[in-house]
Amino acid sequence: MPATYQRLGGVRYLMGAYGYYHQRFRGYLSSSKGGDGRVGFLRSVRGKYPSGDRIYLTQDNLSTHTTPAVVAEARSLRITFVPSPPNASQSNPIAAHVRALQRWAFTRTNCIG
Repeated sequence: MPATYQRLGGVRYLMGAYGYYHQRFRGYLSSSKGGDGRVGFLRSVRGKYPSGDRIYLTQDNLSTHTTPAVVAEARSLRITFVPSPPNASQSNPIAAHVRALQRWAFTRTNCIG
């Protein structure tokens, strides 16, 4: 896709979580890549596991993942962040699922990647 195409409907960001217990990938679409979208994502994850048990969430080191609002929300939802090492996306278990989604989404486009 050329970077010059018109985004008349705006853009959306996919945030994903892979639950080992259920062996299931879950996605959350957000209109914001910032802290507000991340708070909504955390609430969505907690909604899938309402028992109140602690959730360990592996994530990359994007700065919007650890804003004060996101950290406070994670604490209140009993979610603990487990950061992946810098430049080590292969150690993040969700990377394989995201690659499959990218292949599916960009099939028959002129995107080079």
